[in-house]
Amino acid sequence: MCGVGWTAPPQPHTVDQIVSIDEAAPAGLRFPTGAELRDIRASGMALTEVDADDWLDDLAQHLASHR
Repeated sequence: MCGVGWTAPPQPHTVDQIVSIDEAAPAGLRFPTGAELRDIRASGMALTEVDADDWLDDLAQHLASHR
């Protein structure tokens, strides 16, 4: 994991700015709720499910629940 992300999703095929996770989310990250995921899918955005275990070790220090 590179430790960077976007404060808001960029337009397709565009990268305007990349910042550290701590800068983009100083209060920490959280996983989306089921309702948020349903809303995102309903908007037409394609989502790919990944196993949280694949990322949890890398993200743990950035999760709001750990701050």
